[in-house]
Amino acid sequence: MNEKAQNYINEQIAHERERYEQEKNSVLKQLGLGEIEYQPKGGKKEDYPEKDEEEKRYRFIPIEISDEDFEELKRHIPSSETIETDKPSGKNSWYKFSLAVTILAGFTMLLGLLANSDTTAIISGSVFGYMLFFMLPIISLLSQIEQNQRIK
Repeated sequence: MNEKAQNYINEQIAHERERYEQEKNSVLKQLGLGEIEYQPKGGKKEDYPEKDEEEKRYRFIPIEISDEDFEELKRHIPSSETIETDKPSGKNSWYKFSLAVTILAGFTMLLGLLANSDTTAIISGSVFGYMLFFMLPIISLLSQIEQNQRIK
């Protein structure tokens, strides 16, 4: 096989393995299968990325588990228990939608002002102001609350 092709295949295999390990660690963390190690005095902040309620820095060390055992573990997770992995999802879709509406309303307001159309400018300006100052912050806060509840 060509050396470049073999190198590409090896890189892809390494990336797939890395993604699988990240998913495994994420699931084990959410199930609480591991140890919590708190930052010792003089320890680097970068090594302890998370904080508890008392603002103490820690890191989660998942248990050692084989791939076969992990797949078996995933099959026995109750369906009522939601496990979030680090895979991309449609999170914050309402936030993205309302942001798009806000941008569109602002653009329409500018066009209305440039075209000397007072009615268009007033209506789109009202929508723009409402979305910008009321809805976006509320939707943003609700999204953050939802994400925090999924983690716990």
